Amino acid sequence: NDYRTPLAGNHLIKNGTTEYTVLRVLGAGGTGYVYLCKQSNGAYVAIKELYPKELWHVLERQANGELLFTGSLDSRKTLDWYRQTVKSAALLEQEHTKSSSGDNNSPYFMQCLQTPFEDHGTLYTVYNTFEGNSFGDYIKEKRKSLTNADFLSTILSIIIITCKKLSYLHQQDLLHMDISPWNIFVTNHGGLEDIPYLLDFGSAFKLGSDASLCRFSVTDGFTPAEIYRHATGIGKLPISAAVDTYSLVAVLFYALTGKTFDDALWEMNNDWSKLLEDYPDCEDLCEIFRTGLNSQHQRYQSADGLMDALCEYRAQIRGNNKNDD
Repeated sequence: NDYRTPLAGNHLIKNGTTEYTVLRVLGAGGTGYVYLCKQSNGAYVAIKELYPKELWHVLERQANGELLFTGSLDSRKTLDWYRQTVKSAALLEQEHTKSSSGDNNSPYFMQCLQTPFEDHGTLYTVYNTFEGNSFGDYIKEKRKSLTNADFLSTILSIIIITCKKLSYLHQQDLLHMDISPWNIFVTNHGGLEDIPYLLDFGSAFKLGSDASLCRFSVTDGFTPAEIYRHATGIGKLPISAAVDTYSLVAVLFYALTGKTFDDALWEMNNDWSKLLEDYPDCEDLCEIFRTGLNSQHQRYQSADGLMDALCEYRAQIRGNNKNDD
């Protein structure tokens, strides 16, 4: 459960003389909310608010929007760690924006427009944005308007594009670490194509860093077991790209079944065919989930490996459709 309270619509976020009006929540991740805002000059931007889910009980939202800290010294240290992580992630995103200018592999991430600033007792980071929805809302919208076949095709396309972006991220030795339906933002560029963007790099992990110093976000239903082990200090395993591939497969599972993998595991006793029987080549789809949601060393070890499996499945069902015609 998420006990946090987002900023209300029409609330103001201020950075010096610049004001941003909150229009709506775009998404929510383990480290905070992302809002669609209108700048005082009329421009639309996305603003990330640091509001860690882990600290909901010591960060109380006041009527004026302030996050009042009521915690202990240990909680303060945790909050300070998050603040430093958000600042570091923003610098990485700014560096990526500069280094990838004109690169056809980008824009893979929302452009970070400035370093974080303080307001309401916490940090805010400003990004460019486009009109769209979180993938969680996108799923609901498409589920209502599309046939099962078209829905599957649409969702596969979004996940495959996200795989490409995740692969690019991993090539920079950076893991996202908090992928969920609400940390993927889908926008439409001039009606041509729905494009997903990865949001919320507040939990990003640089490969080679000391994982014992990190506090990884946990989003139930989308976080693999090794992260829970790190959180409890029991049976720690090396952190690898397999964390992100698990989460992305879990997002696909949620999109197609309406359930998190954790819920389905208990309900269906590892037999997901009944949940997926309305989709073509159901058993092959089940096999992707069995592999992708397996233990750390048995699942897809790279975004490219997952993408290959999804592309093969998509080509297979497209070929079957042509044969049926």
